[in-house]
Formats: sequence, C-alpha cells, structure tokens
Amino acid sequence: MTTYEVLATPSASGISLFGADVLQGLSKRKKQIPARYFYDDRGSELFDQITRLPEYYPTRAETSILSANADLICELVGTEPTDIVELGCGCGPKTWDLLGALLSNGADIRYRPIDISEGAMSTLYTELDRRFGSRLEVEGVVAEYNGGLAHLNAQSTKKGRKKLILFFGANIGNMTDPEAVQFLRELGEYMQPEDRLLIGFDLKKDLHILQQAYDDSQGITAEFNLNLLARMNRELGADFDLTNFTHHAFYDPAREAMVSWIISLEAQQVRFKGMIGNPTFIFRELEGIWVEMSRKFSTDDISVLAQRSDLIVENWLLDSQQMFVNTILRRA
Repeated sequence: MTTYEVLATPSASGISLFGADVLQGLSKRKKQIPARYFYDDRGSELFDQITRLPEYYPTRAETSILSANADLICELVGTEPTDIVELGCGCGPKTWDLLGALLSNGADIRYRPIDISEGAMSTLYTELDRRFGSRLEVEGVVAEYNGGLAHLNAQSTKKGRKKLILFFGANIGNMTDPEAVQFLRELGEYMQPEDRLLIGFDLKKDLHILQQAYDDSQGITAEFNLNLLARMNRELGADFDLTNFTHHAFYDPAREAMVSWIISLEAQQVRFKGMIGNPTFIFRELEGIWVEMSRKFSTDDISVLAQRSDLIVENWLLDSQQMFVNTILRRA
C-alpha cells in the first residue's frame, strides 16, 4: 500500500490559515469560525465517536443506503479503470464496505481519499491495510477539498481513469446555498461525462430527532465543539478556559438548519499569546461563536440545487425510513 501525500497548508502573512481565519472570525460583530476547523486529529477522533452514538442517525442511515444499493454502485463503476475519490474520508466503515463490494465484483479501482486531518488519514491507512492488504491500491492526500481534488484530478486525467467522487455524511449541509452551488460547480469542472458524484443529503424530519442528534445525552457532541477552543489553545497559544463556555445547538427555521454555537457563560477576555501582538478578544456574558450549520433538505431542494450547479440528478437512493438520501449526479 502506497503512502499518502501531505499538501502544504497556505498561509497569510506568515500566519497559518487556521490562525488567520480565527483572527478574522473572532473580530466580526457576530463571532464565527468555519466548521472545517473542528477536524484536527482530536476532533476527528471525537466525530468518529459521534457517528456511533444511538442518537446520531445519519451514519446508520447512509450506511444502510450504501449496503442496499451496492449492486447498483458496482454497475455504475463497471469494469473500466476507476478512481474512487472521497472528500472528507475520515475513517468510517461505510466506505470500507463499499470498497469491499467493488473489489468482490472485480472492479478495477484505486481509492483516493482526501482529508484535512493527517491523523485520520493515518488511521484510515492502517485499517484499509488490515482489511484489504495488497488487493486495494490507495493514494490519499492530506489537504482541503479543492486543493486535494485538483491534485488528484490532474493525475487521473493523465492516466485516463474515470472517477466516482464520494461526498458522504451530509457535509454539503455545512454550506450556504451560494457556497454549495459554487462547490458543486467546481466539482463539475473536475468531472468528465463518464464521471459520477455520489453525495449524501440529510432530509427534513421531526425536530426532536434532530435535537437529540446534535446534542447527545453523553455530551460527546459538546466535547467535539469545545475541542475547537482547545485546538486554539494548543496551536495558537490562546488561553480559553473551557469551563467558561458551553455548547448550544438548535434548529433555525430561517436557515432550515441545525446550528451550533459555543456560548460564553460569563464576561471574559481571551488572549492569543502564541500570535504576534498577543491579540485579545472580549466576550460578553452569553455571547456566542457560531461554529456550524447543518442544513436539512427536501428532494425538491436538492433538485433545484443540482440544476443551479449545472448537474443532473441520475438517481435517488433513500433509506427505509426516508431520513437520508444519497444522490447520484452527473455533469449537465
């Protein structure tokens, strides 16, 4: 099994991209930090725990969809040399089962995972080696989506391989509508007519189910969110006292999304001693940092999004309770 590549992280004025985005986000009138920064090594470990919680339905629903439709996906891949490109691979078993089905069906595949966490990539490589050994060729990239996909796409095109792009976990829901359209259009630019995109969307459902999924009884989701503060302490020299903050999640009907905030429990200030100038940020009592939005969709919403993104819906794959859908898209 080959080793993965780590692409260089861009920087701004000598500051890491993480540091630059944190400074910009905490300087806004309504403080916010992009959700992608949840996923350092510790954050990836915690999210893996979240996917196993009884309240967290998306992983189980999506896994059942992929299992029930394994034959259809194998037919989609066929016998042509194909790169299975996964964005935000993490280390989840849903992809392992799909890869196993493809290999058993005799598909000529190469798995090309992309993830922002090197720790998650290392764990994935260990598990894939244990499960498949030399049967599966793996060439991963530690990078953000666009940089990693551009890197892999150039190599696939040169070698004449078609692509099946996987974007699981309903991560498209973390984007606003304009962001999602831009993202999907960029994916479409990387796709040839024979390529396909298999993408997960979380469907609208009972509010009680949503609330439990994003604020679990064991407090793992809260720990996952607060790890963002701990990451700023570790990497940027901040002095957040995590006991002075709390996780808060609720459904926002204006956004049609579950939203997550980190709330300051008292008036306080936080200093970033590891950054030039030791920037300091003031928090008022009950002031929040907006850290995540997870939009919920109807099939009509998805159809409109695909049309605006110059993509065509080829198939709908739903779980038995119709809580989740994986959509097969091709370039228009």
